Amino acid sequence: MPGYQFVSQPSLSNAGGVGFYILDQYSFSFRSDLSKSESGFEALWIEIENDTQGNLLCGVIYRHPHGNIDSFMDYLNSTVEKSHRERKMCVLMGDFNLDLLKFETHKETDDFLNTMLTTNFLPQILQPTRITDHSATLIDNIFLNIHREMFTISGNLIYDLTDHLPSFLITCNYACLPNKIKMFKRDYSNFNEAAFIRDCQSVNWEGLVSTCSDANHMFNSFYAKLSEIVDTHVPVKQIPKKELKLRLRPWITPAIKKSIQIKNNLYKKFLKTKLLYYHSKFKYYRNKLNHLIKISKKQYYTNYFNLNHGNPKQIWTGIKRIITHKTKCSYVPSKIRNNNTDITDPKAIADAFNNYFSNVGWNLANSVPNTENTPQQYLNNQAYDTFYLFPTSVSEIETEISNINVRKATGPYSIPPNILKLVKCVISKPLEIIFNISFATGVVPDKFKIARVLPVFKNGLKMSLNNYRPISLLSVFNRIMEKLMYTRLINFIDKMNIIYAKQFGFRSHHSQNMQF
Repeated sequence: MPGYQFVSQPSLSNAGGVGFYILDQYSFSFRSDLSKSESGFEALWIEIENDTQGNLLCGVIYRHPHGNIDSFMDYLNSTVEKSHRERKMCVLMGDFNLDLLKFETHKETDDFLNTMLTTNFLPQILQPTRITDHSATLIDNIFLNIHREMFTISGNLIYDLTDHLPSFLITCNYACLPNKIKMFKRDYSNFNEAAFIRDCQSVNWEGLVSTCSDANHMFNSFYAKLSEIVDTHVPVKQIPKKELKLRLRPWITPAIKKSIQIKNNLYKKFLKTKLLYYHSKFKYYRNKLNHLIKISKKQYYTNYFNLNHGNPKQIWTGIKRIITHKTKCSYVPSKIRNNNTDITDPKAIADAFNNYFSNVGWNLANSVPNTENTPQQYLNNQAYDTFYLFPTSVSEIETEISNINVRKATGPYSIPPNILKLVKCVISKPLEIIFNISFATGVVPDKFKIARVLPVFKNGLKMSLNNYRPISLLSVFNRIMEKLMYTRLINFIDKMNIIYAKQFGFRSHHSQNMQF
């Protein structure tokens, strides 16, 4: 097949055999330590290389309908346990000739399913794959061991090529985080609010900013001192990997994590001794643990919805987490395609996004048809009064700080909004001086112009730049000054009736419903 490499594991009998078609762009190695052919089954394993998110193990198995089940289960137990110890994402697929629909009544099928579930291999195909006029069986499947949250789409295709329906599995990273990414947060474990406020009050803020002559240098001095105090009391630390995993499944408590270790140890004892006592004990403990995890998850979401009962946005966020694994978040792919060229270098990917986002507005404007109408036609009321930029005050700045939403992210040269609110009465005076100088001179501090731009995936192919939209995060202090400027500008526009009377969108106390 053009564009693909083919590898196979032949059968020792007259029928059977398994193989993979692999895209030419992927580098892979043959796993001879996992692959095997016996009279009752064939198994082929490969490892696909991925430098950014870890290698991927892929296995395919065909078990002959009347093959020795004990020999197959011995191989399966050792293989999935070995792949589980490697802590790699793994996909195992094939025709196992064990009907998962009968796991409650067929002992061999129940043992097969328990072996897979014990090592976190979850079946992705839940509907019959072989349907005849007298039966419907689920003997083909795709198992995925999930070490991190994944968004998956799987199912069967209706196609009469054989008497087995083709199965498929599509996955992408739910957390939108490569394995090697580092995340940081403020450490509040030793935070002393009174000591922090006291240190801020000990600074002569007015004298500090008055030593400079322009708004740019004033803010630089102000921010350098404030961030020094904040970093002392609330230092920035890297988030451990365990905490990142806990954020994905917050209902997994420390007690449950300890119980999972006990369950794994029971299973290891069973594998080592082959005693029915340990197997029965393991199955009993596993079932109890699964029931406990379901109760913990239910209690977590009950508390979540009770806490956010007045917040529709958070309620819908919780509902989406329950009904689907898909989330919209900032995501930087490991590979993109730009001008028919694949790009994998992180800096080149960032440059490609920057170029696309900075030019998309111009490209869109150029695609809009020309019109004879001009913007001036919609500005019938000419304003004869000049716009005066009133100075701000301490009380106005404190009000704007109080109105900041602490849940919203901030950009560079910021401090956490919850910390900012604690010292609003202390820092409002130096901010008043800085903002009024900026209003009077028309100079905006350089740090207010620096943003952190995040690409947010919309839908479609993740390698296409067209399927991303940017989110720009600016300094929290810039947000305060923007609000001050907006208040003055919108008051003048409304007073002079400058805006078109039938402009209903993006205006306070106006709604698009009013036009009807």
